[in-house]
Amino acid sequence: MKILVNNEVREIEITDPRTGCKWEQDLIGNCDDFDGFDDDREMQMILPETFAWWDNYLRIEQDLQYRAKAVHDGLDSDGQEKFAQAMIDAGDGDFEVMQNSQIQIVEEWESLNLNKES
Repeated sequence: MKILVNNEVREIEITDPRTGCKWEQDLIGNCDDFDGFDDDREMQMILPETFAWWDNYLRIEQDLQYRAKAVHDGLDSDGQEKFAQAMIDAGDGDFEVMQNSQIQIVEEWESLNLNKES
């Protein structure tokens, strides 16, 4: 999505690897992190430090989402259920805490799958 940061148009996005749906506007909006709307440009506005945080978070999250999908897709149905539950259990109201916990889970499952292939 295009967003206005200090009167400069910037882009930020995240895509669901399963559906191809972009969901950055919903995520940021649901967190109430937009700082207004520019009617002339028809764009959301955000502070530079808030944009920097979201840009970093979404880059890491996008990589995590693709890796999690790859792990999930490489498992049998029982493994998929266990992996999905582990990811759900890592949920947290603090996005960074949740993201770090889910990264650890993905790394553990990636490691298990690599060991199976060896």
